[in-house]
Amino acid sequence: MKASEPSTGPAKDAQAEVSAFLELIANRGITIEELIASTPDSWKDREKAKNLASSLANDSELMTCLRESREPLSRQSLEQLGLNHSLFQRYAAYITAVALIMNDQFPILGDMVIPWVKGDV
Repeated sequence: MKASEPSTGPAKDAQAEVSAFLELIANRGITIEELIASTPDSWKDREKAKNLASSLANDSELMTCLRESREPLSRQSLEQLGLNHSLFQRYAAYITAVALIMNDQFPILGDMVIPWVKGDV
């Protein structure tokens, strides 16, 4: 075993979760480079994107569309739920990845992407 490879415990769990996540986004046609490039720069835009991703993650029909097609979600699908289509287009890879994290119950990654709620400190 290499010194950098954890054998048990939280580090091994995190490594397994990240590997599963990378495989999941790769199946959607998203590379890590695209994910990084589409991550919003400002905190405010990240929170808007995470809130949109949370809405997607809670809609089983849209999540099925996200999983089964590499095509972006339609404007009509997003607007039916009152979601911002232009925001989705701008940050599509990021929002898709966050929605998949939230929907697939990645507990370690999920803690990093849960939208901030006023009063949480």
